Amino acid sequence: MNVSVVYFLNSLTQTYPFLGSLANFISGPISYVLFPLFFMSFLVLKNKNHMYWFSLVFLSGFLAWLSAVILKHIFKVARPFVDHSILVPLKIEPGFSFPSEHASVYGALTCIAWQFDYRLGIITTLVGFLVILSRLFSGVHYPVDVIIGYGVGFLVAFCIVLFFKNHLL
Repeated sequence: MNVSVVYFLNSLTQTYPFLGSLANFISGPISYVLFPLFFMSFLVLKNKNHMYWFSLVFLSGFLAWLSAVILKHIFKVARPFVDHSILVPLKIEPGFSFPSEHASVYGALTCIAWQFDYRLGIITTLVGFLVILSRLFSGVHYPVDVIIGYGVGFLVAFCIVLFFKNHLL
């Protein structure tokens, strides 16, 4: 099923090229730079305790990303387009597939957003879903990569939130 989902979504980008362009746009700089900066700025400016929220978001995002990088080097799962030559990746990404770093960062951002405000949680969840979907459309991740990556990021952020609440407030 893991491979079937990737084949199906990737084939849609061949049939409907605008989906491929949209997936590249969503998983590009907007997902790793623009949205996280907007998110962090919104939280910091909306609260009195600026340093607390900045530290919470930065540490959660960074440690979620770092956790995904470490896990990639432990599991060493090849990307779908490497294992299945029939896939046409939208972009060639180096490295391993499992877990997704993008999904991990969005799992962390989503966890923080839900701590702050349910509306921001909904927005971040939707943006995270679009980023995760774009990684599948691109042919650079399997569904399990993005699901576990998202979970890793959420768990890392949740632990950091608990630590901050117990020791810094």
